[in-house]
Amino acid sequence: MDSFCSSKAITNLASPTRQSIHLPSLYGSGDLDLSILQTPFTLDEVKSAVFSSAPEKAPRPDHFPMLFYQRFWNILKLDLFDVFTRFYDGPLNLRDINLSWICPIPKKPIVATARDLRPISLIHGVAKIISKVLASRLQVVMAELINPFQTAFVKGRNILDNFYTAHVLIHHLYSSKQKAALFKIDFERAFDHIN
Repeated sequence: MDSFCSSKAITNLASPTRQSIHLPSLYGSGDLDLSILQTPFTLDEVKSAVFSSAPEKAPRPDHFPMLFYQRFWNILKLDLFDVFTRFYDGPLNLRDINLSWICPIPKKPIVATARDLRPISLIHGVAKIISKVLASRLQVVMAELINPFQTAFVKGRNILDNFYTAHVLIHHLYSSKQKAALFKIDFERAFDHIN
């Protein structure tokens, strides 16, 4: 990124009278420690993922709810940990467990159109546990990976903060009589549409 931004083609595009954006400053520092993402999995991580999952939430295509993994943890833990070890080392074929079933769940008592259905993906229990462990690792570094102006997907940040920030920005632009162009992108019902 630094070499791209410092190339002559980019620096010559901005006229000296206009303010320019220093793109590298929008992202975290280059000395971010991401080693936690590359360390081998531990049995405690796997156990934490299993027991922090909702026990009877949506059954999986394998017909085992998370309660099965929780109740029989002492019997299954070494086999489950072996899956994580093979996943870390690379030879694990995820094709069979990385499948999901999409089940249409009615939103209304009477279903007349596809819009009256909510698609729910039923995911294999082991794939769910793997993704939960990976998400837990990412959560540790997420606040530093995501731009501080991004207000969603990071614990402690709220998407509603964007409205306050926009209000402050508009007020500042209006009171200082600066010209600006603002635009809003509306993602209304983004998950109800399939292209």
